Amino acid sequence: MSPDDNERENFLVALRRSRISYDKTSSYIDTALEDVRLGRAVDTQHARMLVAELVDNIVRSPNAVMWLTYLKKRDEYTPIHCVNVCILSISFGRCLALSKVDLTELGLGALLHDLGKMKVPLEILNKPSRLTPEEFELMRQHPTDGYNLARQDDDMPLASLDIIKHHHERKNGQGYPDHFLEFNIPLLTQIAALVDVYDAITSDRCYHDGISPYDALNDIYHWTKNDFNLQLVEEIGRAHV
Repeated sequence: MSPDDNERENFLVALRRSRISYDKTSSYIDTALEDVRLGRAVDTQHARMLVAELVDNIVRSPNAVMWLTYLKKRDEYTPIHCVNVCILSISFGRCLALSKVDLTELGLGALLHDLGKMKVPLEILNKPSRLTPEEFELMRQHPTDGYNLARQDDDMPLASLDIIKHHHERKNGQGYPDHFLEFNIPLLTQIAALVDVYDAITSDRCYHDGISPYDALNDIYHWTKNDFNLQLVEEIGRAHV
């Protein structure tokens, strides 16, 4: 077998292993979101195990796992978005040479960042037109709702909780729920917030078609003046997330 054949075989093995991990995580987030919708407790212990497995896979075979983030469906946006933001955040964190502990806490917060959306009425969550001010105010409650759900687990890392609560904060203080300025927003939360927007605008939604990764990074670069850390955006561009 030639070196190229070996490399191809290794990649396929890694891809199969990563697909198993991706599917387990997707199944978990489907169940977790439904549990929130029905008022049941969320199994965050299971989430920690799955994120640790994803971190291991990404450290070993980053390209194989990244391929799976292209599996997007318009009608399954929220669960797929949660898994993709988790994978992309871990992958970007790896490029920044974060520790394994940081990668796991980053991935856990990213995976659960939209838990609170299940408290938002479906007619608002899936509305194809612009939200009214009253509807948008309900939508803005989802980070706090998700935080209140996740913090019921005493073992949930504080960094993961911060991601869930503050992934819509922006460096100019115009985000929500606490209107933090950039120096109040931890690095892991800034990473998840950036990746959250990247995945959202590259995905097909009921109210818009996704744009290309190049166009998404270009748009995000222009938003650095008010919203994002310029150095992080330049790093994500170099990493080709």
